[in-house]
Amino acid sequence: MKKTITLIVLLLAICSCKDSEMEQKLLVTQQKLVETEQKLLETTNVNLANADLVKIYEEVEKTIVHSTSDKYTIRIDRTHQGRLRYLSWMHPKTPFEKPDVVVYDGEIEETSTWGVSLYKFSSNGFSYIVETVPIKRNSNAKHIFLEILESNTQKFYGKMKNLSRSENL
Repeated sequence: MKKTITLIVLLLAICSCKDSEMEQKLLVTQQKLVETEQKLLETTNVNLANADLVKIYEEVEKTIVHSTSDKYTIRIDRTHQGRLRYLSWMHPKTPFEKPDVVVYDGEIEETSTWGVSLYKFSSNGFSYIVETVPIKRNSNAKHIFLEILESNTQKFYGKMKNLSRSENL
């Protein structure tokens, strides 16, 4: 009888050891699955962000202004739907990343002197005003200035460096 009880205890110990080993293997496998799932989610998020970025550039019919300063890179585009759009990236971000600011349906105010143009955009209490001033009459080369207002209080004003290809040639 003692031998039978000892044998049963020994078999239970062996089974419980095998169960512990199985549980450990299951935990390791579960951890690997969680890590793989996280990597897939990260990849999906990157792909979604890239898809949004591609959409931003697919909408462009014509780039009107593309310029940079020590703080911002901006673009003003006309979309295929005829909408005027302002995009802004705060440095160190670049136009290869999602913009910090996207505002549609801006207005163009053409002045009667020298071909100066004001591009005005408003969103969430902010106003973004881009002024283009020809360097000389009838010139394609322009000075570009950006003014950012929050509740009519100036937050930024500065001269921008023109990045438009047609004007840098």
